[in-house]
Amino acid sequence: MNLTKDWANRSVQDLAVAIETHHQEMYLLYQAMAAKMSKQTIGEAFLSDDNIVVAEYWLKVAKDYPKILSLDFDVNSFEERSIFFKNVVNIATQNENIAVLLKTARDNASKDCSWNVSYVRRRVKELEFNPVFKLILQKAPNPREPYAKSTVVVAPK
Repeated sequence: MNLTKDWANRSVQDLAVAIETHHQEMYLLYQAMAAKMSKQTIGEAFLSDDNIVVAEYWLKVAKDYPKILSLDFDVNSFEERSIFFKNVVNIATQNENIAVLLKTARDNASKDCSWNVSYVRRRVKELEFNPVFKLILQKAPNPREPYAKSTVVVAPK
Protein backbone atom coordinates (compact mmCIF):
# COMPACT_ATOMS: atom_id res chain seq x y z
CA MET A 1 0.00 0.00 0.00
CA ASN A 2 1.40 3.38 -0.97
CA LEU A 3 0.73 5.83 1.87
CA THR A 4 1.20 9.52 1.43
CA LYS A 5 3.26 11.40 3.99
CA ASP A 6 0.11 13.12 5.21
CA TRP A 7 -1.55 9.83 6.19
CA ALA A 8 1.68 8.28 7.47
CA ASN A 9 2.23 11.20 9.85
CA ARG A 10 -1.26 11.15 11.35
CA SER A 11 -2.05 9.69 14.75
CA VAL A 12 -3.82 6.38 15.20
CA GLN A 13 -6.87 8.23 16.52
CA ASP A 14 -6.99 10.46 13.40
CA LEU A 15 -6.75 7.39 11.17
CA ALA A 16 -9.53 5.64 13.11
CA VAL A 17 -11.81 8.67 12.73
CA ALA A 18 -11.02 8.87 9.00
CA ILE A 19 -11.82 5.17 8.57
CA GLU A 20 -15.11 5.52 10.47
CA THR A 21 -16.08 8.55 8.36
CA HIS A 22 -15.22 6.62 5.20
CA HIS A 23 -17.39 3.66 6.31
CA GLN A 24 -20.33 5.98 7.04
CA GLU A 25 -19.98 7.66 3.63
CA MET A 26 -19.77 4.27 1.90
CA TYR A 27 -22.88 3.08 3.75
CA LEU A 28 -24.79 6.16 2.57
CA LEU A 29 -23.55 5.62 -1.00
CA TYR A 30 -24.71 1.99 -0.91
CA GLN A 31 -28.12 3.07 0.39
CA ALA A 32 -28.46 5.68 -2.36
CA MET A 33 -27.41 3.18 -5.01
CA ALA A 34 -29.83 0.55 -3.71
CA ALA A 35 -32.68 3.08 -3.72
CA LYS A 36 -32.18 3.60 -7.45
CA MET A 37 -32.57 -0.10 -8.25
CA SER A 38 -36.30 -0.61 -8.25
CA LYS A 39 -37.48 -3.49 -10.43
CA GLN A 40 -38.22 -2.38 -13.98
CA THR A 41 -39.05 -5.56 -15.89
CA ILE A 42 -41.52 -8.40 -15.61
CA GLY A 43 -38.67 -10.87 -15.20
CA GLU A 44 -38.77 -13.27 -12.28
CA ALA A 45 -35.75 -15.48 -12.99
CA PHE A 46 -32.45 -14.58 -11.36
CA LEU A 47 -29.14 -14.18 -13.14
CA SER A 48 -26.56 -15.96 -11.02
CA ASP A 49 -23.50 -14.13 -9.76
CA ASP A 50 -21.13 -16.09 -11.96
CA ASN A 51 -23.05 -15.06 -15.10
CA ILE A 52 -22.12 -11.39 -15.13
CA VAL A 53 -20.18 -12.03 -18.32
CA VAL A 54 -23.43 -13.20 -19.95
CA ALA A 55 -25.15 -9.91 -19.14
CA GLU A 56 -22.15 -7.94 -20.40
CA TYR A 57 -22.09 -9.90 -23.67
CA TRP A 58 -25.77 -9.38 -24.44
CA LEU A 59 -25.57 -5.73 -23.37
CA LYS A 60 -22.83 -5.24 -25.97
CA VAL A 61 -25.03 -6.91 -28.59
CA ALA A 62 -27.94 -4.64 -27.63
CA LYS A 63 -25.72 -1.58 -27.92
CA ASP A 64 -24.18 -2.69 -31.23
CA TYR A 65 -27.51 -3.67 -32.87
CA PRO A 66 -30.23 -1.44 -31.38
CA LYS A 67 -32.37 -1.66 -34.52
CA ILE A 68 -33.26 -5.29 -33.82
CA LEU A 69 -34.83 -4.34 -30.48
CA SER A 70 -38.29 -2.92 -29.91
CA LEU A 71 -38.55 0.85 -29.55
CA ASP A 72 -39.52 0.57 -25.90
CA PHE A 73 -36.49 -1.56 -24.97
CA ASP A 74 -34.28 0.62 -22.75
CA VAL A 75 -30.63 -0.20 -23.46
CA ASN A 76 -29.51 2.44 -20.95
CA SER A 77 -31.49 0.76 -18.20
CA PHE A 78 -29.97 -2.60 -19.17
CA GLU A 79 -26.51 -1.06 -18.94
CA GLU A 80 -27.28 0.56 -15.59
CA ARG A 81 -28.57 -2.74 -14.19
CA SER A 82 -25.56 -4.67 -15.51
CA ILE A 83 -23.09 -2.22 -13.99
CA PHE A 84 -24.92 -2.23 -10.68
CA PHE A 85 -25.22 -6.02 -10.62
CA LYS A 86 -21.52 -6.48 -11.35
CA ASN A 87 -20.52 -3.99 -8.65
CA VAL A 88 -22.88 -5.35 -6.03
CA VAL A 89 -21.70 -8.92 -6.63
CA ASN A 90 -18.09 -7.78 -6.14
CA ILE A 91 -19.02 -5.83 -3.01
CA ALA A 92 -21.16 -8.61 -1.56
CA THR A 93 -18.39 -11.18 -1.84
CA GLN A 94 -16.15 -8.92 0.20
CA ASN A 95 -18.58 -7.74 2.87
CA GLU A 96 -21.60 -9.73 4.10
CA ASN A 97 -23.08 -6.73 5.95
CA ILE A 98 -23.23 -4.73 2.74
CA ALA A 99 -24.64 -7.80 0.94
CA VAL A 100 -27.59 -7.81 3.36
CA LEU A 101 -28.13 -4.08 2.86
CA LEU A 102 -28.16 -4.48 -0.92
CA LYS A 103 -30.10 -7.77 -1.14
CA THR A 104 -33.37 -6.39 -2.52
CA ALA A 105 -31.62 -4.09 -4.98
CA ARG A 106 -29.32 -6.94 -5.99
CA ASP A 107 -32.28 -9.24 -6.60
CA ASN A 108 -34.04 -6.56 -8.64
CA ALA A 109 -30.97 -5.97 -10.79
CA SER A 110 -30.45 -9.71 -11.19
CA LYS A 111 -34.02 -10.25 -12.38
CA ASP A 112 -33.85 -7.24 -14.70
CA CYS A 113 -30.54 -8.41 -16.18
CA SER A 114 -31.90 -11.90 -16.68
CA TRP A 115 -35.00 -10.59 -18.44
CA ASN A 116 -32.95 -8.23 -20.64
CA VAL A 117 -30.52 -11.00 -21.56
CA SER A 118 -33.42 -13.28 -22.48
CA TYR A 119 -35.08 -10.60 -24.58
CA VAL A 120 -31.95 -9.66 -26.56
CA ARG A 121 -30.98 -13.30 -27.04
CA ARG A 122 -34.48 -14.17 -28.25
CA ARG A 123 -34.40 -11.31 -30.78
CA VAL A 124 -30.99 -12.45 -32.07
CA LYS A 125 -32.24 -16.04 -32.24
CA GLU A 126 -35.16 -14.88 -34.40
CA LEU A 127 -32.63 -13.41 -36.84
CA GLU A 128 -30.13 -16.28 -36.84
CA PHE A 129 -30.67 -16.84 -40.57
CA ASN A 130 -28.43 -13.78 -40.93
CA PRO A 131 -24.76 -14.90 -40.67
CA VAL A 132 -23.89 -12.01 -38.36
CA PHE A 133 -26.52 -12.99 -35.81
CA LYS A 134 -25.72 -16.67 -36.20
CA LEU A 135 -22.11 -15.86 -35.26
CA ILE A 136 -23.29 -13.78 -32.31
CA LEU A 137 -25.25 -16.78 -31.03
CA GLN A 138 -22.29 -19.10 -31.53
CA LYS A 139 -19.95 -16.82 -29.59
CA ALA A 140 -22.41 -16.18 -26.77
CA PRO A 141 -21.36 -17.37 -23.32
CA ASN A 142 -23.65 -20.10 -22.08
CA PRO A 143 -25.28 -19.23 -18.74
CA ARG A 144 -25.70 -22.94 -17.97
CA GLU A 145 -22.06 -23.85 -18.60
CA PRO A 146 -20.96 -23.73 -14.95
CA TYR A 147 -23.61 -26.35 -14.18
CA ALA A 148 -22.73 -28.62 -17.13
CA LYS A 149 -19.69 -30.06 -15.41
CA SER A 150 -21.18 -33.49 -14.80
CA THR A 151 -20.14 -36.11 -17.29
CA VAL A 152 -21.67 -39.47 -17.97
CA VAL A 153 -19.25 -42.35 -17.77
CA VAL A 154 -20.25 -45.42 -19.75
CA ALA A 155 -18.88 -48.70 -18.49
CA PRO A 156 -17.24 -50.87 -21.14
CA LYS A 157 -19.15 -54.00 -22.22
